[in-house]
Amino acid sequence: MAMRAGQQNLKGGRGMLFVAIADNREESQVARGENAGRSLGHVAVTRVLKPVGTIDLDSATAKDVTLSVSSGMNGSRLVAFVQDPKSGHMLAVAVQKL
Repeated sequence: MAMRAGQQNLKGGRGMLFVAIADNREESQVARGENAGRSLGHVAVTRVLKPVGTIDLDSATAKDVTLSVSSGMNGSRLVAFVQDPKSGHMLAVAVQKL
């Protein structure tokens, strides 16, 4: 998977690379409370979230990452994103269907 960070505020910058595996859709049956007996639908349910490390935004970076994928996932996708460690802003995002 490849991603390109936006050009704003990147000179000499560093970012935190994260990868995630998310299900496209999931349902849960509610047993108690105000939603008791209902079936609730959820989208983009994160199953795995792994911080990969800090990367230099001035140069191309390649990272090998190993993730455990459980069987029975619903139309999963791999999401990679780079976050500014100071502000928390997203600098780049890439998504790939699994």
